[in-house]
Amino acid sequence: MSERLTSLLMAQLADTPDLQRVFDQLLDPAGPELNALPVGWYATLGLPTSFGAVVESARHRGEIALGYRLVRYAEDVHRSFGVLMNPPKSFTTQFEASDRLIVLTAGAN
Repeated sequence: MSERLTSLLMAQLADTPDLQRVFDQLLDPAGPELNALPVGWYATLGLPTSFGAVVESARHRGEIALGYRLVRYAEDVHRSFGVLMNPPKSFTTQFEASDRLIVLTAGAN
């Protein structure tokens, strides 16, 4: 881990010791994995869909939706190259086949 990430982790633990269990699971090599999966697994392509709807769809698969990447903005630095993390659940967009949903999935255990 980088020194910056380590110092941020230590500051969080100093403020909230109960986070130790969460960090232990997140940082365990057999713990959860961050994946960018086809958004078509979670939403109907070409139709306006709220982030809340894809969060619910991911939940039914045992995953946690964290955000998404819209390929149409892949070259746009001002739109973070199409990556949007933790948008409001009411935020609506129209997904295309090449877009990805960023999810936290169960690890290898």
